[in-house]
Amino acid sequence: MQTMPDILITPSQLKPFVRAHDNVVLLNPGLSSKGLAGGTFARLSVHPQASPESSSSVLGDPQKTFPASITSVDIVRL
Repeated sequence: MQTMPDILITPSQLKPFVRAHDNVVLLNPGLSSKGLAGGTFARLSVHPQASPESSSSVLGDPQKTFPASITSVDIVRL
C-alpha cells in the first residue's frame, strides 16, 4: 500500500479489539446488537497535539505525532 490510514475501523462479528500496529490504530468495535441482546460500540477520542510545531503532514517527518500516541478508545457493552 502506498499510503497507510491513521485509523482503520473494521466492525465484525469477531471479538472487539483495539491495537496499534505500524503507527496505525486498528479498531474492531464489534456489533451494536447481537440478536435480541446488546452488543458493543467504541468511543474514540483523538486528542489535539501539544504544539503546532509538532504537527506535520509530511510522511517520514521525525516530529510527526502518530495517531496511536494521541488516541484513546473505550469499547463499551450495551
